Amino acid sequence: MPSVLFMVRIRLPKEIEPEFNRFYEEVHVPDVLAFPGAVSFRRYRALLGEDRFQLLSAIEFKDEAALQRF
Repeated sequence: MPSVLFMVRIRLPKEIEPEFNRFYEEVHVPDVLAFPGAVSFRRYRALLGEDRFQLLSAIEFKDEAALQRF
């Protein structure tokens, strides 16, 4: 079966970004990866372009059923 990507685009003020990143790396990412069926978690930052979202998270699940359970 093909894997499934769940993508989240994020826009936030620069002043809370350090706190947000700390929470994401220390709490959120480990919690998500502990979920049965979660395969990987990737984070990206937009450097160019005019999109209002600066951050992108992509969570890979083994299948659609795992995503639905999530």
